Order: sequence, then structure tokens, then C-alpha cells
Amino acid sequence: MVSFARVVLPMLTLGLIFTVPQVASAEFLSNNGSGGYYNKSTGQSYSYEFELWTNDNNTEYTLKVWRSPDYPNQSAFKVRRFTSAAEALKYFDSNYTDKRCNLWASEGVCSKSSL
Repeated sequence: MVSFARVVLPMLTLGLIFTVPQVASAEFLSNNGSGGYYNKSTGQSYSYEFELWTNDNNTEYTLKVWRSPDYPNQSAFKVRRFTSAAEALKYFDSNYTDKRCNLWASEGVCSKSSL
């Protein structure tokens, strides 16, 4: 007859090996800032805040964007992932700052202003 220790202990050991959870990945704040633009056709100013988070091995970046009055007490209204910090910051500049006005400069929609 096979002993309890020779059968059950190896099975328990294998069970533990397969059920140990993977190490959790952490995110770290790597950059934050603000920007905005003024729309001449509507007369409205828009201002935004951002946080750029990275995982612990710098392979994925998460950009979180808020309208300035909502920051930091509300949830970000835009969350998007990128493979580089430069790509994320370029996205913010192109979509939420006066640099976006360069796209519409010929139509006179925006004028640059400091917010």
C-alpha cells in the first residue's frame, strides 16, 4: 500500500505551484500637467489636466484627461493607453491644447491664448 505522504504531498505541492497568483503589476505617475485652447467662433475657453501613468517596466503608458474644473475630484473623462510617453504627450498636445488650433488655423476657428 502506498503511503499517504508519498501520494498526497506531491499532489498538494503541484496544486500550490499552479494556484500561486502572478506578481501584481504596478503603475506609477510619470508626468502630469495642463493645457487648453480658446475657440474664437464660440468664444469659449477649454482647459484640461492630464496624468501620465506607466507600468513598472515602462512598456505601457496610460493617459488620463480631465476638464480642469473636475480635476482631481471626478473621474477622468478620457483614458487611453500608449506604447511610449512621447506618443501619449503628443496625443494630449494635439487634442487638448492650443496646438490643435494649428489644424484649423486657415479657418480661423481658434486663437492661441494662455489659459
